[in-house]
Amino acid sequence: GDIGRSLFNGAALVILDRYERKDPEQILEKLNTERITIFETTPLVVRWWMQDDELLSLDYLRLLIVGSDAWKVGEMQKLKKCLPKSLRLLNSYGLSEATIDNSFYELTEDYYSGIVVPIGKSMKHSILSITNENRIPFPQGKEGLLCIDGPCVGNGYFDGKAWSHSSGSWLTADRGVLDEYGNFHFLGRADKQVKIRGQRLELQEVESILVTLLPAVDWMVFDFESGFASELAAAFTTFVSEEDLGYVR
Repeated sequence: GDIGRSLFNGAALVILDRYERKDPEQILEKLNTERITIFETTPLVVRWWMQDDELLSLDYLRLLIVGSDAWKVGEMQKLKKCLPKSLRLLNSYGLSEATIDNSFYELTEDYYSGIVVPIGKSMKHSILSITNENRIPFPQGKEGLLCIDGPCVGNGYFDGKAWSHSSGSWLTADRGVLDEYGNFHFLGRADKQVKIRGQRLELQEVESILVTLLPAVDWMVFDFESGFASELAAAFTTFVSEEDLGYVR
């Protein structure tokens, strides 16, 4: 996605090393030294930036895209106040199975600050809708599953496994709703998949790996909000020695 977005438009793609991209301060410095004009990041990074209410020093940036995880309208409003007025701020939504980016939202409507930022309206290559499990469309205001259609939807995975559909659409396990402004909202997952720092993760897969390490222990894996990002934790119902815990870690 990033390669196409930059190189197909005659721009240069700047790639940070594994240490730089984990440090919000180094990212901010890199944006200015490399004269970056378009930057996409996660809510975790901008939360670090917003610890200081002063105007963020982004001398060359024209477009800031935040995605890969949910964040609150109040956070987006606060970030907007910290940015230069000439800089556009977008919230993005999309899936790998549908060419990564499928919708975006720009802060316009006066939503309650405590709700999750809307994922907005479909991009030109995508058609978003709210349906049931059989892909029957739901009207505005009724909660259902987010369904993506259009040329953005892939044919299958590299291992040869095709999508489990015949209509050409991709039925996500993301719950959503369409509001009166024409904006889509992400309401959480219909399964046990979570996002940890922008990466999709199946809780049951983590539990199955823990069972292989310590078969006699009953494990339960869950996610929680630390204030800056979603974190992963594991609980167990039987006694586990410090030595075994060290082994699992």
